[in-house]
Amino acid sequence: MPDPNQLCKKLAHLHKESQSPNGMFGFHINTCQGRSPQNVAWEKSWTTFFANLLQHVIAMDFDLNVYWEALDTVEKRLISHVIPRLLDALEKDGHTVKSFLIHADLWEGNSGSSLENGGIYIFDAAAFYAHNEMEAGDWRCCYNKISNKVYTSTHHRYCDPSEPEAEWDDRNRLYSISVNHLTQGMAVRQL
Repeated sequence: MPDPNQLCKKLAHLHKESQSPNGMFGFHINTCQGRSPQNVAWEKSWTTFFANLLQHVIAMDFDLNVYWEALDTVEKRLISHVIPRLLDALEKDGHTVKSFLIHADLWEGNSGSSLENGGIYIFDAAAFYAHNEMEAGDWRCCYNKISNKVYTSTHHRYCDPSEPEAEWDDRNRLYSISVNHLTQGMAVRQL
């Protein structure tokens, strides 16, 4: 497992030093999470970008695992009500959401430590410009060892939660469901 302090310090540097070439959310080419393509077309609005990203994952899920009416009902409500409620709040009271470069598929399988110097290396990125809090979405998934809370608390030492800070956990939960694990099938889907 990567050292939490070293990993989170490097991520904070990546986020703070990166700058979207056009100030928008997305990426100039399609990126993939594993073998699954992501919808990372440029968008000015973080709420719109995230909704499009998630709708793409939902559509691929239904293609692979067949239509599920109850899930479709919940996902439509998520898109129409929950996403705007949580993400639009990030841009109230004079606050803005800056687009940072994120790895977008960071878990222990996409990181390693050097035996020579203990340095942390991350690879197999599904990169795009996003709200930096989305980086920790993968860390919530219980099947990843990086879900240990030490990673999230260390990340908060280097990257303050966005306002409204009290809704960080709700946003993290939202970001975690955009994680694309289609090849793992029904068991992950039903979790």
